[in-house]
Amino acid sequence: MEIILSLLLLGAAGASAFATRAASTPESAVSQWDHYFGVAISGDRAYVVGSAGVVLTSDDRGRTWNRQILRRPSDRSEGTASDLCGIAMAPGGQVGWIVGEQGTIFKTIDSGKTWNFQPNPITNRLFSVAALSPTHACTVGSNGAFSCTTDGKTWSNVAAPSDLSYYDIKFQNDRTGLVAGEFETILRTNDGGRTWQIVRGGKVASAETAPYFTVAFLNDHQGIAAGQSGAAVQTSDGGVTWTDLHLPAQASIYASAQESGPSSTAGEVLLAGSHGLFLKENGSTKGKADHVSLADLTAVAMQEGLGIAVGMNGTVLLSADGSTWKAVP
Repeated sequence: MEIILSLLLLGAAGASAFATRAASTPESAVSQWDHYFGVAISGDRAYVVGSAGVVLTSDDRGRTWNRQILRRPSDRSEGTASDLCGIAMAPGGQVGWIVGEQGTIFKTIDSGKTWNFQPNPITNRLFSVAALSPTHACTVGSNGAFSCTTDGKTWSNVAAPSDLSYYDIKFQNDRTGLVAGEFETILRTNDGGRTWQIVRGGKVASAETAPYFTVAFLNDHQGIAAGQSGAAVQTSDGGVTWTDLHLPAQASIYASAQESGPSSTAGEVLLAGSHGLFLKENGSTKGKADHVSLADLTAVAMQEGLGIAVGMNGTVLLSADGSTWKAVP
């Protein structure tokens, strides 16, 4: 497993509500000592999460950032905070969730001004979260970790088809969702995450069987899953069946994003990965693969003409078209 998953897996119970408020420190917000693992865009507001509890927020389309540190109620000492691995904002932009190691879940109801710790029965590391509505969200993680909330407050275990590790969860609508995991595993739900079926992989295989780190929808029918060393597959029936997809680069793919927003058009997805790799994919015509950074890229989001990619060693990149990227100083 490469450096990204090693850091996430190794890391840098029930408790009462715990809130933190953002501190306004835009000059020192982005640090080369940080590793960033998750990004989300909601309207003009952007969010980045990463190692040791760091959360960055921007209200000017990524030009300047504010910084805060989230700590679990049990992380009392200064300098002690759990890694934060994923973030998702629900439609409307007020409610969102952050997930991370030790089953960490934080929720906001005020667009990230404050975050409250939510107890979770799972103590595994959580890699990814999807927010279907202000009350409905699901998260996945290591060793079969699956948890959902349908009231926005209480998280419950969801029976996973296997105890493999799952790295990404995405929903096309309030019923259909996909999960990408190790040993070329893809899971699918058609009931909003209550039950999941294995549609590819699903069992321990040889060491040469690559994990899929990310999955994305292009439209109602097409989707892509990609992972280590350029391993990739595509679907044209909403994730029921999958066929091999040959990418123009063999580097590992850690993140994917379909542009979202009221004026977005479906049909293309951004893929990001090792050594700053970026490429666009629409399932047929292959775009050019570019390396836009020396650092590995771990997360990407694109909405309404704003693209943000983040990664290791304090990497935050901005784009207006998903093709040309500029680093935030």
